[in-house]
Amino acid sequence: MIVDNSHVITYTDVLIEETGFIQLINSSTLFTVNSPVTLRANATNYAKLLVCGSCTLSGSSNIVKETYFAAGAANTNMASPDFNDGKNGRWYSIGMPMPGVAMNSFDGGSPAFFSSATPGPIARWDANTGNYVYPTNLLTDNFIAGQGYVIYMGENQHGIITRDLSTQNLISLTMDVANPSATISLGYTNSPLLTNIFGSNTDGWNLVVNPCLAPLNLQGTSTVNADATAYIYNPTTGNFTTFNFSDPSPFFIAPLQAFWVRATTTGGSISVLPANQSTSANPAQAKPQIQMEHAWLKLVRQDGSEDLLKIYFRQEATDGYENTYDSEKLTGDPTRIGLFSTASGKPTAVDSRSPVTGHKQIPVYVYCGSFSVLTISIESLNLPSGYKAWLEDHITNQMVEIENGPYTFYQSFIGNHHRFTLHIAESMIGVNEQVKSYDSQVWTSGTNLHILLSATTNSGDFSLFDMSGKCIYTKKFEGIAGQHLTFDLSHLRSGVYVVRTRINGLEKSIKFIR
Repeated sequence: MIVDNSHVITYTDVLIEETGFIQLINSSTLFTVNSPVTLRANATNYAKLLVCGSCTLSGSSNIVKETYFAAGAANTNMASPDFNDGKNGRWYSIGMPMPGVAMNSFDGGSPAFFSSATPGPIARWDANTGNYVYPTNLLTDNFIAGQGYVIYMGENQHGIITRDLSTQNLISLTMDVANPSATISLGYTNSPLLTNIFGSNTDGWNLVVNPCLAPLNLQGTSTVNADATAYIYNPTTGNFTTFNFSDPSPFFIAPLQAFWVRATTTGGSISVLPANQSTSANPAQAKPQIQMEHAWLKLVRQDGSEDLLKIYFRQEATDGYENTYDSEKLTGDPTRIGLFSTASGKPTAVDSRSPVTGHKQIPVYVYCGSFSVLTISIESLNLPSGYKAWLEDHITNQMVEIENGPYTFYQSFIGNHHRFTLHIAESMIGVNEQVKSYDSQVWTSGTNLHILLSATTNSGDFSLFDMSGKCIYTKKFEGIAGQHLTFDLSHLRSGVYVVRTRINGLEKSIKFIR
């Protein structure tokens, strides 16, 4: 329903179905709610209420916003902050755009832990102290409108917390009618109490919320005394999704979604664009057709961990770090993986550089919480005519034309590691001709020997030696170029061994303990 003049809701129990919406479109619109308006939701869709920047929403009744919370991903890594013993519990970052929402709306009842959980399953971020604040009473307190919260829902090793997301996904939230402002004021402290969840800057962090009851594109959001970046933590991937407000691609957040922004001093604010609201529950935002020259790199691991590095080449930018166009890489789950570049010594998740000319070289760092087989690929690419993207692997000395497909590698470093350099050059003249040895990769894990064949190799052999130097086993193998081969070494007795491989005329030896 589109409303372009004054309208009063006086009917009983007005229901807007999951695929429907109410949209107020001009400054003369006064929408008065004197009877409850329910915005329905299910697992795939939800009703929207779009209020233009100069429209007025008023009334003596309520808006009931139904919200569907999907169960979280299983996480069995006990070192992870999102560990849930392989069940479906997880932390959600949420907030309410309008006042009056009771915290006990989330209480799923017996047997869920809600008011008895310690610490409580709901906490508000206080930007003026730089720490989480727990409610006085979960059964009687309301959410503070416009403030960001974290809430734990689902099952973990302690039981069901808040509600059972196997059966209780749909929640009805009753809120008072109000007109949220498109400008969000930010708090600030340069001496936060909690400092272990952010990047190089620990001051000024705010957890704010989408002020609209509709999907909102953060593209074009303006800032005062604040970095031009939004961060949303994703416990499924273990990383922060990073969006720079100057990004040429759209980035939509759902109603009630909370996100992190950083004030650089007191008096900070961000202003979203009400015109960027969408009537679609799932606006397109993946792999957009970006006209600006760019290279997006994606890193994945089999456990679902993934990360994205966005590199742009734009007239306004330099190769140094600028708050307007660059976004810092924040520290995610230490057990997962990460991908980032650096500018002016600062890690970047969004790295804007000067336009492509000649031969550009961009450092690419990999973070890994444990030895892992990883795959890096091009997620989106737009370069000037005649230019190509190559990835130089500093461990194997390979120069990979990454445009041709994903590159799989073994990361034997824990922590941050300058694994690659991204080369952007015209037809790769002078780069493709560099002398490179196309090495295969060899490592051991548990009771297995792993050999990752290079793109130019399909066969080889390996020998096992004990510490006396005696050869106890030799095997020839054949595969397909680029194939990951695994050999079982569980038959070996406990001890120290050396594996010597001969692949493509190159020998490599590694020591391992069985």
